[in-house]
Amino acid sequence: MDGSSYLFDFMRMVRIELETGHQKPVAWMDVNGRCFFPTTDESSNSSQKVEIEIKIDTCLKKNPLKRKTISNPPPPPPPPPPPILSPSSDVTQREEWGESFIETADPPKKPRWTYLEPVSEGDRAYALVSDLFFNEMRRFYPGITITSVSKCSHTDAPGTARLWAFQLQLALTRSARGSANVRFAWHGTSARGVDSIVKHGFGRPNRNSHGTGVYLSPPRCPYSSSLLSEVDENGQRYLLLCRVIMGRFERVEAWSSQFHPSSDEYDSGVDDLVNPRWYVIWSTHMNTHILPEYVVSFKSATPVEVCSPRPMNSSNRTSAATMMSFPRLFAEIKKSIPAAGFRTLENLYKEYKAGKFGKAVLIRHIRSIAGDKLLISTIQGVIRRK
Repeated sequence: MDGSSYLFDFMRMVRIELETGHQKPVAWMDVNGRCFFPTTDESSNSSQKVEIEIKIDTCLKKNPLKRKTISNPPPPPPPPPPPILSPSSDVTQREEWGESFIETADPPKKPRWTYLEPVSEGDRAYALVSDLFFNEMRRFYPGITITSVSKCSHTDAPGTARLWAFQLQLALTRSARGSANVRFAWHGTSARGVDSIVKHGFGRPNRNSHGTGVYLSPPRCPYSSSLLSEVDENGQRYLLLCRVIMGRFERVEAWSSQFHPSSDEYDSGVDDLVNPRWYVIWSTHMNTHILPEYVVSFKSATPVEVCSPRPMNSSNRTSAATMMSFPRLFAEIKKSIPAAGFRTLENLYKEYKAGKFGKAVLIRHIRSIAGDKLLISTIQGVIRRK
């Protein structure tokens, strides 16, 4: 507004200028149409100042993303309504908060976690989230079903604090880069992971093929993140649909040990600049740049198998691929992946044979390290030679 950045405190109905800390009361109207106007006592309002040591314009001249400490900040505002998802657009338009979704009369299923709000199947949010989910997943798992969709309310104290931190980071990044480049993205995890992330935020980054950070996949690619999910005792898997501040991203080389931006010019990483399959949010940013919005629970009659990353037309091909042993597969792909990656596969296979984890976990690691494209071409080559 007017070239300045403001924070609106709806608890006290005041507008706070972030650069100077000056407060100004605002008028408002209640649901019954009654108007409330602030007092005109200039001594108590215009001169009141909140000590917020965030000077965006001056700080950014020295260091685009270096933030000063905040002393005695105002209480965080209540969470605004969630944005309306648009399946046809990837998120630049979603940096602004949209209108709340329209609830329907259909009773939603009770969520597994009491601090999540169930979303009914007739709700607009349910339709948009499921559209993003099924767009790719049904190509791999024709019989896949969504068992529930839940919304992260961010109404408890920790959740409100994380929401406030995300909004503040969004404003800082937008000021530094011109655009915060906010995108929706999927994150696969276990039931325990959902509980921990929604309650306490992200606490453990992934050590994967493109550095160490939190791995998320683009909104139209939930399948990649589903490979990182885990089946619970009820046969369900879980994906979180998150809002992510990408800022300015850089390409992270395969088998990189990177765990932070390579310079102050970058905020996040991707595996490919043109057509990314993975977004990488570094551990230093994971609780300011990622905000979980929805939790999708789903079941699939088809197990995740390394031998069948996509449907095959011939049952003979499926059978031949299924019977390929891990040592044979490793021998076939050895020359096509870096030596460090192959050593990782060998060590993982030894741990699998020792009973440290199951076949499904090994398969997820193989897919992550080798990639679906290489696995498909390898299996097809073996079939042709037969």
